[in-house]
Amino acid sequence: MSAARLASRIITDSEFSRGDILHHLNADPKKLEVIHCGVEPRFRPVTDAAQRRAVCSVYGIKDNFILYTGIFRPRKNHVDLLRAFRVLRSRGLQAQLVFAGPANGEEISTKRLAQDLGIAEHVVFTGYVRDSDMPALYSAARVYACPSLYEGFGFTVLEAMACGTPVVSSGAASLREVAGAAALYADPRHAEEFACALEQVFHDPATRSQMIEKGLHNCRRFRWEQTADATLAVYHSALALPAKQTAFA
Repeated sequence: MSAARLASRIITDSEFSRGDILHHLNADPKKLEVIHCGVEPRFRPVTDAAQRRAVCSVYGIKDNFILYTGIFRPRKNHVDLLRAFRVLRSRGLQAQLVFAGPANGEEISTKRLAQDLGIAEHVVFTGYVRDSDMPALYSAARVYACPSLYEGFGFTVLEAMACGTPVVSSGAASLREVAGAAALYADPRHAEEFACALEQVFHDPATRSQMIEKGLHNCRRFRWEQTADATLAVYHSALALPAKQTAFA
């Protein structure tokens, strides 16, 4: 709280996080600046089918799949995604669920739940995925699922969209702010609801096409050049320096 009180300016990456800072740190709202992050240019659709297959083979993916990427933490809500996937399997969906992210010990409970739910043979834990493989992995996924209950920004939904992959997401925290109208939202705490959303995106060509187009368009709002320009402007303001034209203007 002392840092928030002493700072000339506070930069955060979403309106949601701004609200958290105001609530928990009692910061002066006049000091707060929201500057969205960007999407790295390397995240783009990989259209080479052979490249997508090769990357999937490295990580043991052998079927159409639903993808989730990220660390294993309770707030990421892998538990409810597994429950929704069990619903899909019970309806006859022939697909795998892929969790891509480094093992840190906390994935053990997720694996145990997959066993308890009777779906373990259809769930893939890739472990660490090389940065260079991520665009192909996103591009190969039938749908990207984000059941997270707390995200300060939500990079992965944008990375998936940038690679031309439809996104089904929780509407919690900053996710609606970042994904905008490009995602299909459902409550992951209700397995049937989240499963229905995943199933619609998985099977309906019209929905898929529309969401892919919207996702690519949404990503245009998030450019690192804009982030850099806005950040530099805040520094100039904090130091009472005259505004200068940046190299990205």
